[in-house]
Amino acid sequence: MTAIAHQPRAMDSLTRPRWPRGLTQKEAAEYCGVSASWFRENVHVEAKPVGMPKPGEKPVLRYRIEDLDAWLDDCAALRGAPRRSS
Repeated sequence: MTAIAHQPRAMDSLTRPRWPRGLTQKEAAEYCGVSASWFRENVHVEAKPVGMPKPGEKPVLRYRIEDLDAWLDDCAALRGAPRRSS
C-alpha cells in the first residue's frame, strides 16, 4: 500500500476557525496543535497568559493569539524556516 502525502489546504477567512483573542489554556494548546499537558510544560513559559480582571474573583487567565503566533514564529525560526510576514 502506498502512503499518500497530506497536502495542507490553504486556509482563508471561510475555512479558518474563528478564535477569540484570549484563549484558555486548553484552547491555546489546540490553537498551537499540541496537547494540553505539553502546552503546560513548555509553551506557557514563553507565551505568558494575561490576567483579565473579574470583579470579586481571581483574574481569568487567557493567552493572546498574538503571543502564541510570535512563539510559533520563533520556533520556526529556530528550525531555519522563514518568519511569516504580518
